[in-house]
Amino acid sequence: MERASGASLDTVIDSMSNDSDLQTIATELSSALTHMSSLKHPHNKVGSVANDPFRNALVCCAACFSPKRMFDSVGNFHDYWRDVFLLTGSLLELYVNPFISQFPRNCGVHFTHMDLVPRNIIVDGTKITGIRD
Repeated sequence: MERASGASLDTVIDSMSNDSDLQTIATELSSALTHMSSLKHPHNKVGSVANDPFRNALVCCAACFSPKRMFDSVGNFHDYWRDVFLLTGSLLELYVNPFISQFPRNCGVHFTHMDLVPRNIIVDGTKITGIRD
């Protein structure tokens, strides 16, 4: 890992002078996301970029219910988090099962960023120099 030059987008976005600056960043971000989604885990596992279990800080009591291993399939990933939602009482079964059933169970695993917000996008002028977190 190396340090990217520049500042986080959230600290400079208000000082950008025109719409074309924002459009340039949007185009670069679209290209970066396309590249990220083309990356695949060599064993088609669901987990973190460091080959650790997937962590979800957005789920209530995530520390208590963090998985101990990577998931072998997208379906197992969805089943795990459905059970966490039901076990914690975060959502009722009436809502959870219909919601989870809308997601594909047998699809490929792609690299994504769970927290892609302006503070995690590093820019130097109108050039994206890094994505962190």
